[in-house]
Amino acid sequence: MRKVNRLQPVRKYAEFRLADAAQRVQVSLGNMQGIQQKISQLQAYVDEYERSFAAVAAQGISVEQLKAHYGFVEQLRQALESQQKVQRAMLGEHQALLEAWRRQNVKLKMIDHVAERYHQEYRRNQEKKEQREIDDRRGQIKKQ
Repeated sequence: MRKVNRLQPVRKYAEFRLADAAQRVQVSLGNMQGIQQKISQLQAYVDEYERSFAAVAAQGISVEQLKAHYGFVEQLRQALESQQKVQRAMLGEHQALLEAWRRQNVKLKMIDHVAERYHQEYRRNQEKKEQREIDDRRGQIKKQ
């Protein structure tokens, strides 16, 4: 069995690992886009609530209404901060997954490089073998 053929199962496994890593990166990217969308929606809601409250407050409100407003806005801001914390954690995870994909890609390229060297070595050996056979035939012809 040729050396290069022995590498095929290793290459297939490396391809599988690379595809798995790529899929994980893709899922992570989708999750990050989802959390960013939630953050944007929450921020838009906070901004809209503040604007609408300002319009109502301009006409006059009670102390209880003001306290309720600030309490609600504080809850919204805490929810926003919580989502941003989740986003930062997701970003760290995404970067780790991306690095894992890069490592798998490097491994696959290394296997391909070794396989190419084995191919070249095999071709050189074949050419040498053919040249020896030609030389042997020439030697036999000269002896006759």
